[in-house]
Amino acid sequence: EEVRTELGYSVDAVVRWGGYGVAVEELRTELGYSVDAVISGRGCQVAVEVDGPSHFVGRTPTGATALKRRLLTQPGGWQLLSVPYWEWAALGRRAEAKREYLLQRLNGTVGAEAMLASRDDSDELGQRD
Repeated sequence: EEVRTELGYSVDAVVRWGGYGVAVEELRTELGYSVDAVISGRGCQVAVEVDGPSHFVGRTPTGATALKRRLLTQPGGWQLLSVPYWEWAALGRRAEAKREYLLQRLNGTVGAEAMLASRDDSDELGQRD
């Protein structure tokens, strides 16, 4: 079982600060994979993966990480937001910069517009299998 890192907790805190419904605890998908968080709202759900150094060789995803992403995002599957450790670290400790980073990344996620418009009335997820 993976141990949540400071990086994971940092992303969770900024997501919550942004007013999104989020499962802070890992969520196990129907494929058996766990995801770090799920941002939800108005029927739209985005799986958030906080990808630390063990998920990459240089800046290229490992084979296992690439396979997980491909399986999670197959038709009828999840929308996925991967947060690479070097991008998050480059934002430093500025909470507003981190919030803007996540908003920009969510804007690039299909279907996220409805979620962004509804972040004040989002559902809370958090049940663990």
